[in-house]
Amino acid sequence: MPAPDPSTPNVNLDEFEFGQTLRAHQGGDKAFGRFVMKRKLGQGGMGMVWLAEDTLLKNREVALKFAPPNIRDDDSAIEELKQETLSGQALAHPNIVRIYDFFIDEESAAICMEYVDGETLARLRTRQPGKIFEPRQVTRWVAQLLDGLSYAHRTARLVHRDLKPPNLIVNTQGDLKIMDFGIARSIQDAITRVTNVGSSTGTLAYMSPQQAAGQHAGPEDDVYSLGCTLYELFTGKPPFYTGDISRQLRDSLPPTVTERRMEFGLTAAEPMPPVWEDVIMRCLSKQPEQRPASVDEVRSLLGLGGTSGTPDLTPALEAPTTASTDTTAAFMPTASTQVAASARGVTLRASQALEPLLVDTQSRATQASTRIRDTQAAVAESTVTAADGQKTSGKIPAWVWIASSAATLVVGALIVLWSTKRDSQTVINNTKDQSNSNVVQQQEKLDTNTTAPANPSAETTSSPPTAATTSPTMAAATPDKSLGLLVPDAYKSFAEAMSAAKPGETVKIKGGTYDEPLRLVDGVSVAAAVPGERVLISVAGAQGAALDADRIKAAVTITGITFSHAEGDQTTPSSALATAAVLSSRIEFIDCVFEAGLGSGLQVEGASQVTLTRCVVQRNSAEGVVISRGARMTINDTRVNANGADGIRLSGTGSTAELQKVETTRNLRNGVMIEQGARLTGHAVTTSENTYNGLHTADENSTAELDGGECNRNGFSFLGKDSKGTLSNLGGAGLVAEAGARLVVTGMQISGNARDGINISECASDTRVTGCTLTSNARNAILALCSTRPVVTITNNRCVGSERGIALDGTDFVPQLTDNHFENLLVGIFLTPGARPEMSGSTFDNVRTEVQKAQP
Repeated sequence: MPAPDPSTPNVNLDEFEFGQTLRAHQGGDKAFGRFVMKRKLGQGGMGMVWLAEDTLLKNREVALKFAPPNIRDDDSAIEELKQETLSGQALAHPNIVRIYDFFIDEESAAICMEYVDGETLARLRTRQPGKIFEPRQVTRWVAQLLDGLSYAHRTARLVHRDLKPPNLIVNTQGDLKIMDFGIARSIQDAITRVTNVGSSTGTLAYMSPQQAAGQHAGPEDDVYSLGCTLYELFTGKPPFYTGDISRQLRDSLPPTVTERRMEFGLTAAEPMPPVWEDVIMRCLSKQPEQRPASVDEVRSLLGLGGTSGTPDLTPALEAPTTASTDTTAAFMPTASTQVAASARGVTLRASQALEPLLVDTQSRATQASTRIRDTQAAVAESTVTAADGQKTSGKIPAWVWIASSAATLVVGALIVLWSTKRDSQTVINNTKDQSNSNVVQQQEKLDTNTTAPANPSAETTSSPPTAATTSPTMAAATPDKSLGLLVPDAYKSFAEAMSAAKPGETVKIKGGTYDEPLRLVDGVSVAAAVPGERVLISVAGAQGAALDADRIKAAVTITGITFSHAEGDQTTPSSALATAAVLSSRIEFIDCVFEAGLGSGLQVEGASQVTLTRCVVQRNSAEGVVISRGARMTINDTRVNANGADGIRLSGTGSTAELQKVETTRNLRNGVMIEQGARLTGHAVTTSENTYNGLHTADENSTAELDGGECNRNGFSFLGKDSKGTLSNLGGAGLVAEAGARLVVTGMQISGNARDGINISECASDTRVTGCTLTSNARNAILALCSTRPVVTITNNRCVGSERGIALDGTDFVPQLTDNHFENLLVGIFLTPGARPEMSGSTFDNVRTEVQKAQP
């Protein structure tokens, strides 16, 4: 987390109303009819955690972890959390935070757990010299961590799945406890299913390559995460913490702890003990069989004995279900649920799905068989030293290995069978001649009742529909014109079909994956042959754009096509490498996807007139959509999400965009950027969770006019599918207008932004903010700083739950403030010397200082 801004007053956020988006309770509220909320302990991607008193158990203090609102109404997510609670209730160990019960009502769902008064290792580390620990300082805590993990793996048959320093807490007695055993990952998975948002970099940095690839987690993955955790404690960062972490997890070896310390200039650090260095690097091995076989082996290698004696392993549950302190669980696991939990905790590899993108499936199957033999041998030979000093077997029960081995062999056999079948059903045309395009056709049986995901890692799976796997027949040697303009049945290449088509006709493409760029010609439209079937045009970056439209004067329509750069392309990402490039052309895209571009997703330039309807633009390395050099765009019912720069960038005099029901979310710069005299109008636009600002308009003659819609939680870093964001220190406002730009906003909901709801700085005249509701923006609902005396009107807005409602700065700045309402604020209206607003009709409710004038 970035250091707090020293200029920001210490504000007690519990004094303010945050609304449904950020919090469902306030101090003193009663939840589920029995828990009195005392104070908020924390908030993050996994929801909110409150300290509460259980009034039915003699006011015992508990921690309530509330599930995020977006999964409260998802039945499958709630069932998964109930099952994880059942499993967690069986964990009874002094170094694991206890899980008591699961509660749900019409408004919220929460897991009740033991309250631990202490601080996490992540926070304790930041207070050390150099912000790192030395091994001698954490020996006791590491031993306790290994105790807890060993118990969970061997006795409870559960894995943590999200082990990292923020999930390890040290209480006031100096003992370490493991938090969120299985629950944090379960909530993350539920959020992923509901929101289709990709994995957070923060959590990804602690995942093994296998877990990051989507395989079921097992004890070997906790061993990898343990290595990452120790690495961070001793260096200040996890092994991979910047850049393309997914690729580094697969392909790169991290530097040793000593090398990383030298890289960070930690010259005052003590020499790293070789045994610690060696064990950590073994834990970080890419292949599971090269890691220590268990956490007990890690303890043995480090020479750490048990620290807490032999724990009582009887699951004496303390679920708060009665008014007494009897350890009776509300959700008492039945025999069947205990068996299911045990089986899930042990045979985690047996049910993993086949991976159709394996490069060499037969080789992988052979490696799997070898791994089984090696792992069985390692387990057969392993012994551990128990806390009482007696030798005990380190083997997982034989039935587990028999089941796991059999299941893995079956998976390996199926992979080989699938690979052989797939090879016999795939046609790859590698002819260099343009007329013989590189078309990869998946020759599988057509099943219109089976829908295959458009992209296993895609963040959105609805609108446009994911296509069913189709079965185009092999291309004929000469065109069969009786089939019409059908690729590849009648014409084996796009170029051949486009050349044969006449203006007004449509080239149809059967479902499948193609690596030939699509180059449009005047008047010829292109569409998926069967609506809803997935047609993917994916080209290498060296070939340029997957779609190229150059001066298409007769309007065309493109329907149901996905454009991307090839997965695993080694071409260096560049803003010049657009997935689809349009120059001075008239095109309407309907139900299309632009994704995984090495540059922007869709680049529209010159005298173009382009419309997007029900499209998705996502996961491109640069901007999602670029509109420049006088281009005009209309964008309807479209999502622009998770791109590497601005979601939509509108640039240059004469460039215009009209947005209707457009969503720009989790882009790594602004949701929308308007600059250099461009103009944007938007109705019902949602721009949320972007790293810089929701919308930023800059430069003279640039204009943004917005009517309705939402602008929430911008100014945070969202680096994956389950992150709820950390302060980015870049931007941080919902809407920004500066350097002569004009902003007109009417009726928007603007909430939870990292700094200001609206930031107006040296804007143009006729800037207006009317009828907006601005809630829980951290600093100011509206901030206006102007020295050029523009005409600014702020009328009929509702400012709630920020530090200040409206803050004005600027010599002789005379904005008009009319009929604004201020509620739950420290300061309603803040004025610096020289600001002289014309104010009327202001109302105040629970505002500490209604109007505050700063001292000269």
